[in-house]
Amino acid sequence: ILKPGGYGRFTQYIKTIDAAMNAVGAQSLEQLRKHAPQQREMLAITSLEAERYHKHYRSHGLPKLTSKLTEFNCIKAPCTDTCPAHQNPPEYIRGILAENLDAAFQAIFRDNPLPGLTGYACPHECQTRCTRNAYDEPVAIRRLKRYVSESAPRDAAVVSLKNKSRAHVAIVGAGPAGLAAAAFLAKYGITSTLFEMRSKAGGVPRIAPVFRIPDNVIQKDIDRIIGPGIELKLNSPMTDRPDTLLGEKYSAVFFGPGFQRDILPEIPGFEGPNTYGILEFLIAVKQGITLEGIEHVVIIGGGNTAIDGARTAARLTGRPATILYRRNKADMPAWDEEIQAFYDENNRIIDHVMPIRVNRVNGKPVSVTCLRTVPGEPDADGRRKPVPQKGSEFDVPAELVIAAIGQQPDYDSTQVKTIADNQNRKLVANPDTCETVQSGVFAGGDAVRGPASIIEAVADAAASACTIAHKLGYDTDSWENQPALTSADMDRILHARTHLSRSVKPGMRPLNKRQTFDVVEFTYSAKQAMMESERCLQCDLICDRCVDVCPNRANIPVVIDPEPHRIPELRIDSSGHSVIRHESLDSNKKYQMRQIIHIVDWCNECGNCTVFCTHTGEPFKTKPCFHLCEQHFINEPAENDAWLLKQDRIVRRCNSDNLQVIWNGNTFRCEMDDVAIEINPDFTVISTETKRSEPCELSLKPFAEMIYLYNALQTYPMLKIY
Repeated sequence: ILKPGGYGRFTQYIKTIDAAMNAVGAQSLEQLRKHAPQQREMLAITSLEAERYHKHYRSHGLPKLTSKLTEFNCIKAPCTDTCPAHQNPPEYIRGILAENLDAAFQAIFRDNPLPGLTGYACPHECQTRCTRNAYDEPVAIRRLKRYVSESAPRDAAVVSLKNKSRAHVAIVGAGPAGLAAAAFLAKYGITSTLFEMRSKAGGVPRIAPVFRIPDNVIQKDIDRIIGPGIELKLNSPMTDRPDTLLGEKYSAVFFGPGFQRDILPEIPGFEGPNTYGILEFLIAVKQGITLEGIEHVVIIGGGNTAIDGARTAARLTGRPATILYRRNKADMPAWDEEIQAFYDENNRIIDHVMPIRVNRVNGKPVSVTCLRTVPGEPDADGRRKPVPQKGSEFDVPAELVIAAIGQQPDYDSTQVKTIADNQNRKLVANPDTCETVQSGVFAGGDAVRGPASIIEAVADAAASACTIAHKLGYDTDSWENQPALTSADMDRILHARTHLSRSVKPGMRPLNKRQTFDVVEFTYSAKQAMMESERCLQCDLICDRCVDVCPNRANIPVVIDPEPHRIPELRIDSSGHSVIRHESLDSNKKYQMRQIIHIVDWCNECGNCTVFCTHTGEPFKTKPCFHLCEQHFINEPAENDAWLLKQDRIVRRCNSDNLQVIWNGNTFRCEMDDVAIEINPDFTVISTETKRSEPCELSLKPFAEMIYLYNALQTYPMLKIY
């Protein structure tokens, strides 16, 4: 009951009981009780089989962020904050619910110009922090993105230059980072030229097996980006230093060549026929290689590319493939869903093994000799280092051996010696701006991070484009107003918050039909997408988790004036005042209509709101703490912030300062110690008074917060002290 949605779920409990009564023809609870033994037996059987009763079912834990809780404007969708590119899933889900796929696609495309690719291949970190993790299962955000990408009108979005400028940027590499950089630069009106060493754009995703990422999906993303103002030069390797492109033609360079060369194991027998690096193998498959006469394929590694290679080889040989992994299966970096698909297709993993030799007969592999390993001391990444055991040798049959132990850059070290780490050859760039030490040269994607995800490359591209545009003098600032929630919206969200509902599972290609390279997981139908979208709690517009879990209802949501007024900062002296500058109520320019206040008199400090708050903080201490008794307000320790609502005024103790706003019927009088300011409701200043001998500078932001709450709380008469 004390979890999110717990109190509201009583209606679902009642419906469940009603359905149980109808199922057995019971006319009363007494009659239903007669069937209790059978029901208990059925529940016991279900608890053994149903996934939701297993420990791993809630593997993501509570949807908690590391950000600090603030007094105001704390609404933050955990999915957006967790996404490297800060996409806003609730926004495009609203488009699905409104049956406006064009708007849904535009919302995706604004922050992620590769919606097709990321709809198929994304680690969906957003889902690990989805608020529904505190209820049942996360919303299938990636599947909804894929649905929108494939179902939106064909002309839903293409990159178009905004106010085309004279600035031109060179982009090295037409993989995910380079393509996304071109799209984001175009948003600012900046043209670009992409230099790609291969015959096709797309980078490493282009060589992924088509059952993971269909070629037409990749091409569709590329076609949306390449157009007027964005030139693509294929078969154009960059052989010189990136900074040599700077000059009369190019204002900046984005260097994103990726990691497109295999790292191969240095073990005897690996060099020779029928041994591949994973990228080399996947390219060969795209070029039409066959594996006739080969029965046993062994893949060394434990990441997604190892899984891709194994599933690909199994389709070509018609027999299960074997992965050799040096640690425990649980430590494999491959995504859980990919490992499950690997197992579903009857492949196998041998863990705790270290290949030490490829054995050949007549020049061809016949087996791989391995040593057993045991966990040693933790590595830098926290995983325990595998320690080989002497005398534990054994052979694994293998006519084809594929190494998927990592990738490395495919550029000469002399090209990047001024911007690279000499030890690992990765490029060194500012993580926030992607700037390198070489002026005018920016870098992102795998070349900086090491093998990373597509969405991380998109994030680097966005950061680079924003920094480049800012340095070239373009406006990169934006104001973001929240859309208002209608009563229908609130009804739907309330229903979603008070009803458990499992995630909608898409159709899957039957196992007996997975011999081909056809896509395994089907795209949502319109009905499935709508059902899954209805599970979204719209956390970018409404949170209220502290409200939901408070047993005493001491946390109260209020809706404030939606107009984002500009708040003046004043210089006040005995002769009057002058406006120094204006500021917004929220420094992030995300004006939030819904705020939370706390009623001190109703709180027993149980801490439940702290447990379930999205942020790190204590709502019962951080939020505006209102007292229902004026004497309690007076007695509150001076170091604590406190609020009091009276009939014609609102009082606040803030940072040990005593503030008061009095409503005079037409204007507000704002008082603080020996200063008073009279303002209009739109925050224009009428007059000022001061008893100070020296001029002072004063921000009206604390008073603005008081005025917003005073206006909002007029519909809460029980909070007023008369």
